[in-house]
Amino acid sequence: MKLRREARIGFGAIMVLQLALSMLTIALLTRMGPAIERILTENVRTEVAVEKMLAELAKTTSTKAVPPEFTDALERAENNITEEEERPLLKAITDQHRAAFSGDEAARVAVIDALRSLGAVNRASMARADNSAKRLGQTGAWAAALLGAIALGLCLLIYQQLRVRIELPIEGLRRTTKSLRQGNLQARCPKSDAPAEINQIALDIDWLLDHHLNKRATTSPTKTSQERERQALRRLLVRLLDEHTAPMIVTNAAGKHVASNDASLDLDALPDFGGVGSPTGWRREEIEDTDLIIWSKRGDATRSAMAERGEES
Repeated sequence: MKLRREARIGFGAIMVLQLALSMLTIALLTRMGPAIERILTENVRTEVAVEKMLAELAKTTSTKAVPPEFTDALERAENNITEEEERPLLKAITDQHRAAFSGDEAARVAVIDALRSLGAVNRASMARADNSAKRLGQTGAWAAALLGAIALGLCLLIYQQLRVRIELPIEGLRRTTKSLRQGNLQARCPKSDAPAEINQIALDIDWLLDHHLNKRATTSPTKTSQERERQALRRLLVRLLDEHTAPMIVTNAAGKHVASNDASLDLDALPDFGGVGSPTGWRREEIEDTDLIIWSKRGDATRSAMAERGEES
């Protein structure tokens, strides 16, 4: 699988989970809003009406007509029935509230008890709505936590995959290059379950190393052969020089000593062949197509050297 595709799949899955978590949070808040609004519109309104009616009953001290505030509050409660338990209570209030305001103590007590029961019914309804909202919130919280845990697990899984398929193979390439830098030309890239791009890099590095070693292996014998050939030519040159009785020395163009015959070993000191011109008593002869120069002793100096050699022998 391509490296780019793996990265897209991994990060795409994380983005999908994060989007799902965000949508769940929005849906949870959207559903909790109406639950709270229902408590306010359905139950609190009736509670306010009950309090108003109780207040009007408390203010009544003598026989009088029903106050309009009581009538308005009763009408609001009747128009805001949310529980079936409210209907018989409101009917009892409607039937007896006039007698209660007319001075009938039994009717007054009955209306007050009905109003208290009506308030209790609405408070119980509010408690149930509150519990429902809490359960909804808890459900949403656990769902968000579950999605968060899934997202965390997916992130860990993706990291592990990236570590196995990208981080560790790249670390293997780094160790290989470090080993090569330290001089270990036998180091090779380890095999791994990496994407095609990293495997191709490893194969290219191994190919370059193998190519370098093969080239080195094929050129090393040639260099050794050339070195042996140079040594053989040098021995042949010395042998040819030894056939001459006069001191003879071979140097390169910079005056560095290359070879000499046995006669030159009898000389006390050798002149500087790297200077301008020829040293006194020496004849210069250049070898064509090379940078080599043959220096040989002139006249009496040669005979003197030969005589000295004869005396010593």
